[in-house]
Amino acid sequence: MVAPKKILTISKYTFIYGLRDRFMWVLLVFFLCSIGLSKFLADISLVEQAITFKVSMLTFINLLTCGITIVYVTFSQRKEIYDNLTYLVLTKPIRPIDYVIGKILGNLGLLLLFLVIVAPFLLLFNVTSLKGGLYFLYLTFLEGSILISISVLFSLFISSATGALLSSAAFYLIAHSTKEVLELSEKFKNDFYILISKLLYYLLPSLDYYSCIEDIVYNSMHDIRFLSFVTLYTALYFTIITLVAYIDLEKKEF
Repeated sequence: MVAPKKILTISKYTFIYGLRDRFMWVLLVFFLCSIGLSKFLADISLVEQAITFKVSMLTFINLLTCGITIVYVTFSQRKEIYDNLTYLVLTKPIRPIDYVIGKILGNLGLLLLFLVIVAPFLLLFNVTSLKGGLYFLYLTFLEGSILISISVLFSLFISSATGALLSSAAFYLIAHSTKEVLELSEKFKNDFYILISKLLYYLLPSLDYYSCIEDIVYNSMHDIRFLSFVTLYTALYFTIITLVAYIDLEKKEF
């Protein structure tokens, strides 16, 4: 059984630690400056069209959010391990499952705060409507929750920050292209390649479900049934990845 109070304690610690971490604020300032620069370049471009601008801006924000999420979670988690904070916590009466859930929830809180800060810029720069902005931010948050859980998993499983970062980045790229990899392998008609691509396709979460930029730009957003499906889909993989991280941490000796 999990201990809600201990999970809450770890979550609060992770969230407050993130607020005090200069690295996170440097990433946020870099993110906001990048958005502002993109808007400036679009304004001075004579060939920039409204639709092209919206697609480019939303794509840029999504990629940068995912990238910053992976980088921050990976390096902050590895820093805790290097500083022996993880080991110190787990030698106390805190179960690994409580620690893993608490770390993920705390980082989710930071991601939510990050998106709340970014949200006004979507309207200020006329990137999308209020409905489109909420739709975009919600799906980005769901995608971020998968990336946070996988980054925590790799940070605990792999002993180097670089290795964990590269693994999370590879997961992001592969999970965004499992369908394309499967189609490509079928063209080669190689049984081994087809088997590997099918394993990737059916085992990994498909991050394409969170690709909503064209839907927003052309005002063809999905209804509540799709959002409900994607939410449950995210919860399923989120739970699986969290359990895998817990099992790995449970086997470690402190």
